Amino acid sequence: MKTNACKILIVYLMFVLNVLACGHRGKDRPDANVVNKNANSDSSIAVIGDSVSTGVFASTSVGQMPSADKGIKLMEFLKASAGSGFDSDKTTAFSQDFSSEPENAALTTNEDWGVRKAIAMQNQLKSAGETKLFFAGQFGATVLKQGKTLNDSLREKYAKESNNKPAGTVLFMMGGNDYCRGTELGTYTNAFKSVMGEVRQLHPDANLVVALVPPLSQSASEDHVYNAEVSCTSIRKLYCPTLFGDQKELWQEYNKAMKQFISERQAAGEKVKLAEDVAATPFNNSLQSFDCFHPNVAGQKKIAAAFVKAVNQ
Repeated sequence: MKTNACKILIVYLMFVLNVLACGHRGKDRPDANVVNKNANSDSSIAVIGDSVSTGVFASTSVGQMPSADKGIKLMEFLKASAGSGFDSDKTTAFSQDFSSEPENAALTTNEDWGVRKAIAMQNQLKSAGETKLFFAGQFGATVLKQGKTLNDSLREKYAKESNNKPAGTVLFMMGGNDYCRGTELGTYTNAFKSVMGEVRQLHPDANLVVALVPPLSQSASEDHVYNAEVSCTSIRKLYCPTLFGDQKELWQEYNKAMKQFISERQAAGEKVKLAEDVAATPFNNSLQSFDCFHPNVAGQKKIAAAFVKAVNQ
């Protein structure tokens, strides 16, 4: 009798524990068997990117100049930096005047539409804010510059935020500034390969997600006139003269080279994915900020969707 009673008690306790475990999971914590196939045990995220990753100007839209003063500052900066790839000393001051908007950026926002939310879900976390973010984005960053020595400034920035701790996921988005500077395809490709090697060295076990270059040339077909001196066309010619030259489709050549290299790394067993849909994201006035170039919130949401698709593959 005692033996049977013990058996019944054990079965009952197992049942209770199972019910409690299922109940504790809750609707906000998805079943690991469903969503955790791409998860890394480390939910920390490193973002390495250019000004698009910072969300600069995202809360504005074309035709919606924040103020006459900001419009003048923008044009003065662009004229001073034209042809320099934004390497001038004025870049830092300009970036401070036009603060980044991480809350509106695809790779850094805590909103449900952002990439951090998708990574949080994979790691059984309730919200994007529970992921640890190490940000190394920079206005004017180019693959070419980083390819020579990754992160002279970005590396320092990352090291300061993370204490050089490798991340579980790395989100990489650059190439637009290289295009705007007209960097030759072979030079860009070699620099990109160098950057990928250094990123992997810094984050040996990370899930690496790399964005293709967006279809920048689309924006050259539209204009918006602010006043006699400032229009989308005049701004874009200073930002990105390649848009109006015979190399305006160079971004497509970059993407072909990037896809080939990433495919080779995947075949070699590396944990790397391509956010291919970034290259199919419309790049026009309706999705751009007041400077007629950087994505507004609607544009950032489309970039986020492309990354989330890649993250969940």
